[in-house]
Amino acid sequence: MATAEPAPEAPARRAQTPSEIVTARDAAFLIDYANSGPRERAEADCDKEAKDDPAVKGRCLEKARDKFTADVMRFNKKDSQGHWQLAIYKRQGSRLDEVYIGSIEFSDETADSVRLKFTGREKGVRPLFRGQSVAQISVPNEYSVEIDDPAFGHLTYNAKIGLVSE
Repeated sequence: MATAEPAPEAPARRAQTPSEIVTARDAAFLIDYANSGPRERAEADCDKEAKDDPAVKGRCLEKARDKFTADVMRFNKKDSQGHWQLAIYKRQGSRLDEVYIGSIEFSDETADSVRLKFTGREKGVRPLFRGQSVAQISVPNEYSVEIDDPAFGHLTYNAKIGLVSE
């Protein structure tokens, strides 16, 4: 007599929503630059420019890396009007320089993504989602976020606890 195979288990649901993951206390998200759209573009451009000269290619890649300013994203506490704040930092060695901070609202949350609505209160120049009033962030797991930016392509950011201090 044949035995019945057990039914496949449903995928486990995360205990936290995407907005809870990105706003976790002391969490900041650091770019995985080596596996990012800007790095891929820089590789292609620098290969053309370098013409098989490794020193020229190295300098070219370094210049391209320096131009990318959205190294760290952090979703800060709510402002006085109840909006979350998105802060973006450029990493300079061990120092983080704030290049942008703006108020956002979360909406249209699913199991693995959340939409950001920029509410207009901003300081600095927003390096990501330029010209957009809403943007989608994917949260594939509890340790990373992914975005598809019109200017930079696909970007993956990995969570780092305590990277940015209050």
